[in-house]
Amino acid sequence: MRPQELDVDVVVAGGGPAGSAAAIVLARAGRRVLLADLSLVRPPALKVGETLPAVAAIALRDLVLHELIEDSGVGIPSAGTSAAWGGEQPLENDAIVDPHGHGWHLERARFDALLREQARAAGAQLCVGRVAARLVGAGASELAAMQVQIGEQAMSVTCRWVVDATGRRAAIARGQGARRERRDRLVALYAPVQTRRGDVDARTRVEATPAGWWYSALVGDGRRVVAFLTDADLVEPEWRTRVGFRAALDGTVHLLPAGTATLTSDPATTAAHGTRLTPAVGKGWLAVGDAALAFDPLSSQGILNALITGLQGAMAVDAFLRGDGGATLAYERRLAGVWSAYELNRARAYALERRWPDAEFWARRAEPGQAGPVRSEAGSSPGGGCYTQKVPVRIAVPSRRPSSSS
Repeated sequence: MRPQELDVDVVVAGGGPAGSAAAIVLARAGRRVLLADLSLVRPPALKVGETLPAVAAIALRDLVLHELIEDSGVGIPSAGTSAAWGGEQPLENDAIVDPHGHGWHLERARFDALLREQARAAGAQLCVGRVAARLVGAGASELAAMQVQIGEQAMSVTCRWVVDATGRRAAIARGQGARRERRDRLVALYAPVQTRRGDVDARTRVEATPAGWWYSALVGDGRRVVAFLTDADLVEPEWRTRVGFRAALDGTVHLLPAGTATLTSDPATTAAHGTRLTPAVGKGWLAVGDAALAFDPLSSQGILNALITGLQGAMAVDAFLRGDGGATLAYERRLAGVWSAYELNRARAYALERRWPDAEFWARRAEPGQAGPVRSEAGSSPGGGCYTQKVPVRIAVPSRRPSSSS
């Protein structure tokens, strides 16, 4: 059977937050957009990194989604953080003192579906499938050729631009010769837990231990996600089992509210290291979200980064297609500034924890080159913004160490 043929302006590969944000912006700009997503044929498992920080309200307002997120019930308002980091007693960062208000603990499947529906409502065409791109002279005045597989049916698509929102795989970009650059071997072992009815403590709880660090986030009444972050080569085999993971969890002091907690499935493992794509822009393609930049979960920036890069990457593509040849290069320079600020703040955050200097996990993060450079790249400023200089790259741990009396 001859493949069905389709001609669009932009193909967005990947229907997570970054891809949906890009599709929304491009469709609202009048572009013909195809958003190709696999999640409806292969539903995602529970995802680690469910928190959207309060500062994301800026990006949500620019996407005209803020009130929708507030009213949809896809997230639980986050009351702030409680972090046992750098000392035995946790320090509190209350959302009430945040100028942006509260953040959210998200039900990711519902959140992602809501964004895809907004892309469809904006005019993007959604298809359930994988993009296998063969870029041929893609650009403002030329076409890219690709195949989109929808179930058993192949669709032949031509377009003028491809947005790679395929996550850490960066499937499109890597197919064009781009490379991933990473700093460490961090992985997350995570599992859902049932605590008790009435568990409504909506703070993100963080706790450092000699072998790494934990966090816990509420995703429903009495339902939480807990994650343990350590380096891949430091993972003990038993931690990958329900019994071993539970035993390690029982060694924490502040991670869970008082009362019993039951693991409801075996722990899963996912990559959690910071990584960036070089280059993040090529002829006829551009990367957004984790495909472009992926952060250590300590930053609580993953979903925020997806929304921002999706929005800004789409604006750059639209500007390029309107004749602004420097728009996509300006986007890539902005990514470089974000990465520089992220590495600076990541190094500072890990430096706050000094209780176990001989433990391998912490010793690595005290080494130059492991914690990341502390110098900004040209054109960016330390602690600078990742969202047109309005959103700082923050680390979700206290900015001071507790006193000896705490």
